[in-house]
Amino acid sequence: MFNAKKIVATAAIFGAGFAAFSSSSVVQAEPVSNSYAIVGSDTLEDVVNAIVNGTAITGATVRVTINGATLGSFDATGAPYIITKPGGVRFSRPNGSGEGFQALSASIGDANVANNNLFTSGTYQNKGEASVSGSGGATMPASLKNININGQVDLSRSSSSDPKTTKQTAADATATIVRVPFARDAIAIVMAPALATAVCAAEGQTGTCVPYLTAAQLGSLYETASANPTLTINGTVITFKPVIPQAGSGTRKDFLGKVVTGTKDSNNQTPAFLAAETAGYVATGQEHDAISAAFIAAGDAAIEPMSASRWIAMKNGASYDKSGNAVIGAVATSTTLVNSVIASPVTVTAGVYSPNASYYADTTWGRDVFLFVERARIDSAFTAGGTITAGSKYDANLAALLDPTLNTLANTATTGASKVGKVKLAYGFLAPLSTDLAYFAPSYVGSK
Repeated sequence: MFNAKKIVATAAIFGAGFAAFSSSSVVQAEPVSNSYAIVGSDTLEDVVNAIVNGTAITGATVRVTINGATLGSFDATGAPYIITKPGGVRFSRPNGSGEGFQALSASIGDANVANNNLFTSGTYQNKGEASVSGSGGATMPASLKNININGQVDLSRSSSSDPKTTKQTAADATATIVRVPFARDAIAIVMAPALATAVCAAEGQTGTCVPYLTAAQLGSLYETASANPTLTINGTVITFKPVIPQAGSGTRKDFLGKVVTGTKDSNNQTPAFLAAETAGYVATGQEHDAISAAFIAAGDAAIEPMSASRWIAMKNGASYDKSGNAVIGAVATSTTLVNSVIASPVTVTAGVYSPNASYYADTTWGRDVFLFVERARIDSAFTAGGTITAGSKYDANLAALLDPTLNTLANTATTGASKVGKVKLAYGFLAPLSTDLAYFAPSYVGSK
């Protein structure tokens, strides 16, 4: 089993080789990793980029490396393809939590089983192209489809706790991927300024406005059968133009799981939601982007879900600011709305944005976020159906990177400017509520 004490002892052998140390504060995208490659979630990309590429946002420059070797964290969006390892293959960019998990699964797949190493991004599309299927966009080059990526991905970032496969028990031979807690985030909503003002007025808010809706109200917007869905708030009829993140987004999946009410597929999509998206009543845009074409086209009625952490990072100058002129709002629950007072997902003190711990603690809209990794590489005792023997794939370096007691990727300590957890806080993340590991079977994407 994965044992933190065992990992600490192992890491001690390598001494200062595992460290967060001073380096350039510049965060450079699109590396070619000479150690481990990380793909997946848009929500986590900036904070992971900062940790592995180097940042001075806390006042002390922090960078995690492995025995002098650097890690590579690849954005969810950018050029249509990435190359993750020296001499590696070119493959389509995994965009979001779901695609990150699929790419990890393909990377560790049994090369002797047909299609287990093949990967195609389902979100590739050119400007102006309509929504795409799992085989990529109509204009996607054949050279980016069905690429064998064996050994090209080591970790996947995920804002979703539930990838495309069923959760396993630790004893299951098929539980070959492990979910490691990384941080705590929350799902907020953002609105165009005019819409936020109208909602606040209808709610009777005065002073600083934090527009809010309930999950039921949001569900009616995202399962709408109207091109111009409305909500009646205290007698005032307000028109909304809902926007949803792209397919494969962990935020999309988590948000839909909390608001739609019909029969859900593995991505928490209901027939009513899919019909609304297909009809264009719900627009599709890149997650955490209030300057996307979809959000801008929605005009004064635009609304979409957004990670509170990304909003904080953008407002603090830690991330490229895609907040535009949008206004952040909240989802009302019995813990976030008390005595007609709504808890904002964020707090602002002297111009510095921080997570609102009370909103993040909400059991519905707060969420832990994760890194996924092949289990046998961090668990020296794991065996799998006779095909993986104990210790045969164990990698002490990778295991130490995911040990929360070390100042590496899973660290959440915020005391001391040199701590990785302090960097996470500056990017809008708190410590995860649960530190338990969870186990999953791979999601082999096979031939598209």
